[in-house]
Amino acid sequence: MWRNEATAKGLAEGQAKGRDDARLEIARNLLGLGRPVEEIMLATGLSREEILGAKA
Repeated sequence: MWRNEATAKGLAEGQAKGRDDARLEIARNLLGLGRPVEEIMLATGLSREEILGAKA
């Protein structure tokens, strides 16, 4: 279906980046609502460092 493997790889990488961006946005929103970091970790699958870095 894909013209070549490079196109398929690029698409997969773009989709993964989009998912990562969405999880970080959700973490920022939950932090803004005052949710505990531990709860955000469970909800998003992000590490404490990723969540606290998303706050910036």
